[in-house]
This record gives sequence, C-alpha cells and structure tokens, in this order.
Amino acid sequence: MNTKEQKIKFIAPLITVADMKISRNFYENILGQTVEADFGENVSFGGFAIHLRPHFQMLIDNKEVISGGNNFELYFEYDHIEQICEKLKAENVEFVHELREQPWKQLVVRFYDPDKNIIEIGESLEHLVFRLKQQNYSVDEISKMTGLDKEFIENLKIRPLRESEKSILNELQYEAIFIPEGVEPPPFEIIKRPEIDVYIRDFGTKKDDYCLVAEMDGKIVGGVWVRILSGEIKGFGYVDDDTPEFAISLLKEYRNQGIGTKLMLEMIRYLKTKGYKQCSLAVQKANYAVKMYKNVGFEIVKEKGEEYLMVCDLR
Repeated sequence: MNTKEQKIKFIAPLITVADMKISRNFYENILGQTVEADFGENVSFGGFAIHLRPHFQMLIDNKEVISGGNNFELYFEYDHIEQICEKLKAENVEFVHELREQPWKQLVVRFYDPDKNIIEIGESLEHLVFRLKQQNYSVDEISKMTGLDKEFIENLKIRPLRESEKSILNELQYEAIFIPEGVEPPPFEIIKRPEIDVYIRDFGTKKDDYCLVAEMDGKIVGGVWVRILSGEIKGFGYVDDDTPEFAISLLKEYRNQGIGTKLMLEMIRYLKTKGYKQCSLAVQKANYAVKMYKNVGFEIVKEKGEEYLMVCDLR
C-alpha cells in the first residue's frame, strides 16, 4: 500500500451510552434513525454510532468517560420541525432550548439524549430558502440574511432538454406568446397554427435544433431554444438560412428573477462554441423583454409593424 497517496478518511462520530436499550429506543423510535450495523456493544446508524460505555472504557484502558459537558452535539435536519418538537414534548425529552430562529434565520431545536449529549435538529437550508421565499423575500435579501450563495438560493440548473421531455415545448411555446396587459389570453390551441407550430414541430430532427431548460427543484420552469427556419414557413425573426432564431419562455411565477437572462447567455455561449456568426429573434415592441435582449447583446436591426427584429453578433 502506498501510504503517500492514501488520505485519512473520516467515517463517523461515536458517542458512549449508559444503556443500549434506552439509547436505541431514543434514536430509532423518537428520532427515526435506521440501524445499519449492530455489533451488540456498538451500533452504527450510518452517520454516527453509539457504543456501550463500560465496553468502550475497557477499550481505552478504563479511563474516565464524562457525558453532559455541553461541548459536543449531533446535528440532524428535518423540514417539518414543528412536528418533531411536539413528538419530543410527548416523550418528555429534556430541551436545551425549544424551537428558535438562529441569527441566519434557520429554525432549530436542541435537546438532550438519554446520556446528556446535545442533539440539534434544524430545517434544511433548502427548506429555509423555500420558507423565506414564501415570505416574499428577494434572492438578494435572503442571501444577505442567511449568508448563502445566490446560486444556491435560486436552486437553478441550466441544462439541455432531454429527449423524454420534448412535450414540455408545447407549454413553453404557449407561455412564449406575448399577451399585453388587459388582453384575454388566447386558447391553448393557438400553438397549432402553422406560423407558431413551426418553432417546435419535430424538434430535434434538424441539425441546428438545440434547447436549454431552466430547472428548479426538479421542475422545468423555462426554456430557450433555437432553430433555423428556412423552409416555406419562416420564423418571425428570420434573417437568412445560416442564422439560428431564438425562442424563449418562462412560466409566469418564475419571471423577473433573472432566469431568462441566464438562459439567453448560456445559449449565446453555446452558439459561439458551434461557430455561428449571429443569431436573431423577433419581439413585440411592448414586450418588457426587449431590455433584457439588449442587455445580453441583441440590437434592433429592423422594425416590422408592432415588432422588432433583433440580431446578436457572435463573432
């Protein structure tokens, strides 16, 4: 074995217990932990282990073992933290403190196990972010309050559309339709019109087809896709047979959060790596997205009635 290449690997903390039966009941039945290995005097729960104190003392030459010094704790996470607090009270567990908000806004509770070791249960950071978003705090405000990175708060993934997900393009195409304020939304069937359907029909069969989606919490919340529409039915943003045309869409509840900008920038980066010289799009003049398109590099090259034709130079 080459010891120079091997790193010391941390496995798990171990705490000593006076009564294995009582402690197993506490961790298994009250805290809901699952035993992964049972060696009698030593029981592993995966992330930590408990060891019968007299046996452990024998292993360390009968040196003194002191519990209850309040200088060590085991940390767990559980999002429905109010429920676990009620369960702890019903089991007459001794609290270090009841449910409280930490300076970084996380909800936590601390209590003692049967051997006076401190146990902390806190809501996960993902749930903390979710809870603060439900209270209408912005990403910037949450980042400032919690110290968490903005990307973690946004919980946003930009990735290619998978083959099995192509049906989502129907919903995204509908959401891409600009509806001025006060105007009744059109029926969903409008996406079947030839001049709209051409953007998604048989998507992925043309060599220039490419789609990126924005995913949050496992849900697709938006997407950007490009095609070169040089056939009989051309796109609203058609420039020439070598210029891919953008389409972008976000579900209503995810707009105005910077997700569209991230999608656009990632698609522009992709098109540059593929050697395209430019890309285009068409947008209604009244659409608030015009400003965003300009910010990512698009310029107005032509006005067509109520629309702008915009082009981004990729060279």
